[in-house]
Amino acid sequence: MIRRLVAVLLLLTGVIPVAVGMAAICGLGLLREANAVALVVAPVGVVVLPCLGLATMFTNRPIGLAAMFWLWPVLVLVGLPAYFPGERAQALSTGLGVVAAVHGPQTAESAAQLGETVALWLGPEPVLAREPATPIQPAEAPEEPEPRPAESLDDNQVALPYEGEGRTLRIPVAFETRYGETVETWMLFDTGATFTTLDRATLDALRIDVPDDAPEVTLHTANGERAAKLVLVDKLWLGGFPVAGITVAVCEACASADTGVSGLLGNNASGQFTVTLDPDRREMVLEPRTGPLDRHLDVGPWLDIDAEATAWPDGRVEVQVEASNHSQRPVDEATVGIRCGDERFTASLTRIYPGDLRRTRVALPRGTRCETYRVTLDAARW
Repeated sequence: MIRRLVAVLLLLTGVIPVAVGMAAICGLGLLREANAVALVVAPVGVVVLPCLGLATMFTNRPIGLAAMFWLWPVLVLVGLPAYFPGERAQALSTGLGVVAAVHGPQTAESAAQLGETVALWLGPEPVLAREPATPIQPAEAPEEPEPRPAESLDDNQVALPYEGEGRTLRIPVAFETRYGETVETWMLFDTGATFTTLDRATLDALRIDVPDDAPEVTLHTANGERAAKLVLVDKLWLGGFPVAGITVAVCEACASADTGVSGLLGNNASGQFTVTLDPDRREMVLEPRTGPLDRHLDVGPWLDIDAEATAWPDGRVEVQVEASNHSQRPVDEATVGIRCGDERFTASLTRIYPGDLRRTRVALPRGTRCETYRVTLDAARW
């Protein structure tokens, strides 16, 4: 009877060294960034299965199992530094802390401290003998790349130097007004920005006022969404190539005095070019895209579009589309999309001068259902 009680007591208390041993193996796996399967299988294979196997050597299985529950985990903890020198304390602290994390951060911290205490009880750990460190000679600075030969670029290409990496890539840009003011500055090349942006200091240098009734857009910045007024700049220069009539959003948060960046170069500017990066030379090669280019991003804020649909008794449907130009540049062509239910039609307006209002009438196919309709600016160019 007493032997049986002793066996039960040893089995119950033997769970503690088994749990500590498993936590140490788990913590070792976490320190070595093992995958989830290894974190589960290794503690069982190293601690639990040997206990069950060694217990079969005893004629009294409960006593044997209880003895192995105490003996084998201790042997694992004592022998751990022989295979992983200097890692036992951290493995115990990490493993116990992770296991106890389900009970809250304070419990996890206490368990981690307990792991360090257990490591001290087990005695000092051997460390790998290390040879004296050998000073490493600094590598010679890489040679600057030779300037790109002029003949390597086509006549319709330009190579701009850039600074930074990834989303902080900066390139030189120049802005020009029709009155002759020019400002050269650095811009952040941002493929995720729809509009090019400038801070007010740069706009002041260009002598561009921001009217109170200027069009507004919503910008998605690192600090959240914010409303930004729009202005129209006569030209933006990338190398020797101009982008005429560039719509710019006023954004102080998009500029940085520390890096000398005045704003973002958005898709309404960079989209006019085919862009290639040369990391070896740290150059951005720009080639203007050919053919009539869509500039609706720049034209849209300055063109008010309206439409009125009329259904005649004989089944005819006519839509009158009108557009008013509020900019100081003539709009060469605007393509307006008309959506009636699932059907789509287009109307074209040409030569809309500053302050001018142009109208056109479109006859839709007989029988078109157009009780509700929507018009959008699909394409435009100055």
